[in-house]
Amino acid sequence: MLYDFTPQTITIYNKYVRRGSVRYKRTILNRCKITTKDAVRLGQVEVQGSNSGKVFVYEKDLNMERYVEPSKFIGRGFTFANETLVVIGEGEKIESVSELTNPYTVIGVYHNNTSFVLDHHFILEIV
Repeated sequence: MLYDFTPQTITIYNKYVRRGSVRYKRTILNRCKITTKDAVRLGQVEVQGSNSGKVFVYEKDLNMERYVEPSKFIGRGFTFANETLVVIGEGEKIESVSELTNPYTVIGVYHNNTSFVLDHHFILEIV
């Protein structure tokens, strides 16, 4: 796995339900750090796990006034939750997730907001 800590832009799509239909709220986040690893196949054998990685998002680079806890998210602001979709770069506004090309899915969210040494940050585990 290569660690590239050059700031990058990502787009997150937070899932919510309004009037019985599933919708996705798009939020563009700048200055994120992304590490990814690709699945490697040799013939029928997969040598390394599926496409996965981590996204580091520092609180100092966010408008934390717009952050909403996942259990309280109803389509305003943004949140980091399992099943959030992530696209590297600036993603388009969409009507359906089928319009996204190869999005990552968040499977784990870790929030370090207690360290006195490290900047407070979120780590999103993606596949």
